[in-house]
Amino acid sequence: WAIAALAEGGAPDAATLSALSNAVKDADAGVAHEALVALGKFGPAAASVSKEVMALLDDPVHRDDAADALARMGVRDERVLACVAERLGSTDEAVRRHAAWVLADVGDAARSEIPRLTALLNASEERWGASGPAEALARLGAVAPLLAAVRDGAIAANEAAASFARVPEQHLDAVCGFSADPSAEVRTIVAGWLGDRSGARAQEQLVRLLADPAENVRVAAARAPDESVDLLPATVEALRRAANEDVPDVRIPAAVSLAPHDPAAAARALFELAEARNSGWADEALAQLSLLGPRASAVAPRLVEFLRAPFAWSKARFAMRALTSFPSEARAATPELAAIVSRRVRSGREEVIPSQDLADVRVQAAVLLGDFGGPGAAESLREALFDPSRDVREAAKAALAKVSAR
Repeated sequence: WAIAALAEGGAPDAATLSALSNAVKDADAGVAHEALVALGKFGPAAASVSKEVMALLDDPVHRDDAADALARMGVRDERVLACVAERLGSTDEAVRRHAAWVLADVGDAARSEIPRLTALLNASEERWGASGPAEALARLGAVAPLLAAVRDGAIAANEAAASFARVPEQHLDAVCGFSADPSAEVRTIVAGWLGDRSGARAQEQLVRLLADPAENVRVAAARAPDESVDLLPATVEALRRAANEDVPDVRIPAAVSLAPHDPAAAARALFELAEARNSGWADEALAQLSLLGPRASAVAPRLVEFLRAPFAWSKARFAMRALTSFPSEARAATPELAAIVSRRVRSGREEVIPSQDLADVRVQAAVLLGDFGGPGAAESLREALFDPSRDVREAAKAALAKVSAR
């Protein structure tokens, strides 16, 4: 435990490295193992004691641990690489997987092992067996063999995508070369990777994939842009088009990705979909709209529509969540919120009395009335003090205190 704690203490000082270099020679194999693992975790910062670790490459008990530590410390010795690569032929899948991960840490010096890693990936029959070779190929920039494995069905696209995210930026051109691949699954993976890149070359391909004929590719491209990436005008325009598609699976993520760049267009796209009645997609669109916060200002005055009959409680939940970002609109919705709190939603002569299991909706309405409610809020909150739900009664009491203090 003491040795393991040393590896968690940040960059090692001379005393720590000295203690670990002595520990690798300990007669207790367990102590030596822990010391080698700790040195490997320190990586290049522990390179000054590599000589002591190199001596263990001839020790059959510690050879594998020593090679792993040296590889991660940045030692580029042929014996180290050979020792790690040798384990790619192990009959133990866990050993093969671990060796692949270590080779990925080695970097360019391990590119000679790409053919063996590719063969392992194609021969793997289980998910975990493929994860090590797939990640190693990605980190080594072996774009073509990894995507070929996806195309050939050797690894599922969703599993390969997690590894492919580790492909270094320097392999952008190689990745872009697959944006027109015949396999929609390959194009999906490429779209996901491109979303974190801000250069013109990457975004040009992302724009292309946002208009791909395959729906799953367009979905991946719509989800791809990272909020921190500065999108080019052409990319923003492509997202606007995608956010107005008839396919909700594309429209919703495109609107979410568009929000940091054109919040008004994003909010309108989500609101229009949310207006559809009796639709799970409508609920999802309104849920995403509620997460936009102040960015949804373009549609804020219309959120009250979801608090009126004909009534959908799921939509009301999300609409009230969105209203928390807009005090003026929430105050203007006082009559609708009061009707919900008092367990009546009126529309002309009709009255809809919600079932008692929707207490959470009434709690939401009471909280909004307490924070923003205008004239008429207090009367409904006093009614709610006798609500069958204890949660509603407590929320109404707290809200009434706020209203009275204004």
